[in-house]
Amino acid sequence: MRCNPPTWAGPVPGVYRVRMKLTATPYGTLLILIGLGAFAITGFDSYTALIPCGFGLLALVLTRVGGKVGWVSLLVLGILAIGGSARVFKEIGGLFDGSHGTPIAGWAQLAMFVLSVLFVLTLLMPAGKAKAK
Repeated sequence: MRCNPPTWAGPVPGVYRVRMKLTATPYGTLLILIGLGAFAITGFDSYTALIPCGFGLLALVLTRVGGKVGWVSLLVLGILAIGGSARVFKEIGGLFDGSHGTPIAGWAQLAMFVLSVLFVLTLLMPAGKAKAK
């Protein structure tokens, strides 16, 4: 009597690695662009505008690590980015009425927050299932 092969063989090998590269590369690139853009708009005067660049560069480096270590490191990086940029919500009213001290920094923080939330949610999505042959 022959056994039928299982209909589900577990996560597809390499799915997490591919997802990491497909999500972390645009995430890191966008953060670098946000940081450089905010730095340029402030007249190359506000070095704190480069904070998203640091997170973006680190995301690109961690993408090259791969495996579980890279995935967990990217997840921690995304959570830290969410925590660091969440303070924009203390002054969110000032972004819309123009009373925020540095509106460019506020918009950059808000963009970093939204990107980081989407990035973490994407990393936490379950991987696809292998199709039975």
